Amino acid sequence: MAETKRRAGGEDSIYYDRSRDRWAGTITVGWKPDGRRDRITVRGRTKTEVKEKLRARHTELAAGIRTTAHYTVEHCLKDWLETLNTQAATTVTGCQIMARHLIGLIGNIKLSELKVRDVQFALGKLAERLSTRSVRLARMILIQAIRNAMVNDLVVEHMSSGNSGD
Repeated sequence: MAETKRRAGGEDSIYYDRSRDRWAGTITVGWKPDGRRDRITVRGRTKTEVKEKLRARHTELAAGIRTTAHYTVEHCLKDWLETLNTQAATTVTGCQIMARHLIGLIGNIKLSELKVRDVQFALGKLAERLSTRSVRLARMILIQAIRNAMVNDLVVEHMSSGNSGD
């Protein structure tokens, strides 16, 4: 009868969560001020999927990135809009309008999962009802927002491939 191998101290925990009918994995990243463990939890349908997600989170942690699991394009755009406080009021208003268009199309996508095809879809939809100049502005705003997230260590650098290549 084969014995189950015991993990070494500090290794990740992977287990089947019956209440959610999913596999789950946790990483202990430190301790909270109240003494409880500070953990990152990922979930997936298969154990292999959870192992891949844990590996990705370790890569992000090694790069100094610590985002919430639900950091979306909407959060990214809103964070970037907050940095525009030194711009003219009309510039800020124009950027807010374009950001609302983008949020309506791709705002619910997690920034870490944003693909080129998602951006192309959004820009294509905007091109159906807006001018070419407006679509270019929307693309520029998305690029700037993603760069802002990268500078603030909210996303890994490979995200810069999220532009459409126009």
